Amino acid sequence: MEVAGQTAAEIAFAVADGFYAAVELRRQPPSAGRELAVVRGGRVIDLSPGLRARGVVPGLRCSNLLELFPETRLVDYEPERYREAWEEVLDLCAARVPAVEPLDSPGSPEPSGPSGLPAPPQAFLDLAGLHGLETGTGPGLCRRLGRDIRAGTGVAVSFGLGGTKLLARAAGLELIRRRRGEVPRAGEALVFPGGPSGPDEAFLASLPVSYLYPFPSGVTARLERLGLRTLGEVRRMPVEELARHFGRALALRMALAAAGGEADPVRRAWPPPSFEVVRRIPGGLRDRETLTRVLGEAADALSREMEGRGLACREVLLAFEGESDRREEASRRLPLPVCSRDTLALVLLGLAERLLRAWVRGPGAVSGPAAAEFPAAVWARTRRVEPRPGGQVGLGLHPGRSPQREVEEVLLGLSLRFGERLVRPAGETGPARSRRERLLTFYDPLRSHVQAR
Repeated sequence: MEVAGQTAAEIAFAVADGFYAAVELRRQPPSAGRELAVVRGGRVIDLSPGLRARGVVPGLRCSNLLELFPETRLVDYEPERYREAWEEVLDLCAARVPAVEPLDSPGSPEPSGPSGLPAPPQAFLDLAGLHGLETGTGPGLCRRLGRDIRAGTGVAVSFGLGGTKLLARAAGLELIRRRRGEVPRAGEALVFPGGPSGPDEAFLASLPVSYLYPFPSGVTARLERLGLRTLGEVRRMPVEELARHFGRALALRMALAAAGGEADPVRRAWPPPSFEVVRRIPGGLRDRETLTRVLGEAADALSREMEGRGLACREVLLAFEGESDRREEASRRLPLPVCSRDTLALVLLGLAERLLRAWVRGPGAVSGPAAAEFPAAVWARTRRVEPRPGGQVGLGLHPGRSPQREVEEVLLGLSLRFGERLVRPAGETGPARSRRERLLTFYDPLRSHVQAR
């Protein structure tokens, strides 16, 4: 793939407009005549199709919505529930395309749109090579994928297609903008306009600076303060002038992005990596001392593996296996990413208690040769592994440059590389946790332990 002039729509930008309402409708189907709205901080984030069809758009205050439609059922925004639902969508995408690269997913901190409200979840998909394996064009492939996602999860996903991530994302955001106020359509796709020589220059130049990618939101805000509203205006500004405000390295990337984006292939970032440990137990698992020792060894090995790579997990799975191929397994999702040996051991012990009860009551424990069988192997795995926030940066201050300016440039560079979800300036505080989340952290020792870490 080449820079900016590439016109083959080999990258798709998937965006789930109406996602939050779709998740709530699947969880609690609406009662007769009552519409639904997802709210946060007194403002409407998402709406059921019935309200969208009446011209209501997200961003409205809850009080104003209730004045217009008093029977509307208001549902509080719950990040954990939406994160799990979005992961189901990503799993379906990963089963059909070579690579899936999700952007900031629903969680903590929540992704924010231009209005400061949580934005619909988004992901890049790699369509390269699929045209030779399946019949149809890029939009046709997206329509089939959209129908499969709608059937499996109830979520309507739209797609923007382009030769670079910036062009695909711009097409997807433009599609959502044009359909604002309408009911989302599953599988709808928009290809970034252009011809054999490259993208449509006039259309590209007219796009707002908020379509720049990949840049933190602070960059676009600074561009707007400088009076630059469109990509065409950014492109016409000399690089030297941009460098005065952003530094030369960032200015060069910004100029390249304003021309259509750089050659940045879709990373295979989903499903996240996982680590596993298997411990064989001669004679079977017959006493609690052996169980505690084996689980401690497994937790220690998993912790060392993740800490050595700067990773943490959000899900732990434990399985018991017998000599007669009998298997029982259980898993637990964690509220925050962890890699601590003590926390992992605590989670594994809790899962082991569940498995032991299932092992005793299972079919093999009732009759037959497996009745007295003990677990002969313990199989532990950490899943949903992601980079662990934290660490220190050596700045190496340049002569004549203020420390504040140096810190700003380093943070911008880290945000470009790792995303705003992991890198956040110290002055920017995350969104306040809900009362439910604070209570769960207070009453659940595991959550308290993780939070302390």
